[in-house]
Amino acid sequence: MSGLIFTFQEIGQEIDAIGALAKHYIDKDSESVLENLRTSLDLIQFKPTDTVWRWEIPRKTPLTTRPSLGEYEAKQVGSKPHVVAEMTCIWMISPQRTGNERKAARFKLGDLASTVVRLFDADIPATDRSKEEGDGGEEPIAEWHMEFGDAAAPGCYFHVQVPWKQNVPVPRLPTYAVSPLFAFEYVLGELFQHSWSRDAVVPSNDMKTWRSIQLRRLKAVLEWQRTVLDRPGQTGSPWIALKHEKPKPELLLSA
Repeated sequence: MSGLIFTFQEIGQEIDAIGALAKHYIDKDSESVLENLRTSLDLIQFKPTDTVWRWEIPRKTPLTTRPSLGEYEAKQVGSKPHVVAEMTCIWMISPQRTGNERKAARFKLGDLASTVVRLFDADIPATDRSKEEGDGGEEPIAEWHMEFGDAAAPGCYFHVQVPWKQNVPVPRLPTYAVSPLFAFEYVLGELFQHSWSRDAVVPSNDMKTWRSIQLRRLKAVLEWQRTVLDRPGQTGSPWIALKHEKPKPELLLSA
């Protein structure tokens, strides 16, 4: 795959910022999930260079929102069903060093980088929700996967997939630079149409950090797409050009 490179520091800042900004939207029983995600990330910094590690929010302990009481409908607040979102993720990452430093400053994505969002009826207790396929638990109302493709991926590098009962892998819907934390904000914006839109414009140090990271990444992806489309000598479909392009590993690094 492209093997996009991130810095440990910036991902850690993302976790801290969204944890502070979204604390009133996170279910009390999953308040420690982001803290555990941050701790596991910090530990991987000390692992040997180029070894591959699983960085994740496991499905058994998802990051869960408080119930959305129909707030996903901007014009019909109170709509049913009331829902909660459970978010999990798996990134295979490998520490990268330029010398003999004890802590790695950067990591490279491996062959799996997926964030999964599942919506459940809020009236279904967390203990009754499905935690793995075939466990007999209540299945989600909706589910989508926000992913990075590998080198042989037939769809866009940044894409979203919806699992179907027949396991048909299309459509692969194009999206932007989706870290698990970015994906969580996307969920908040969908489930809490008014309140998150209001809270997301309140000035704070955490919002300043969050905005700086996400704005730079979004601009980098949009500029990369523009560069692909403006490449001299192209005569075929612009969409196919974007679909087949893979970014350079340094795409999302700060200057």
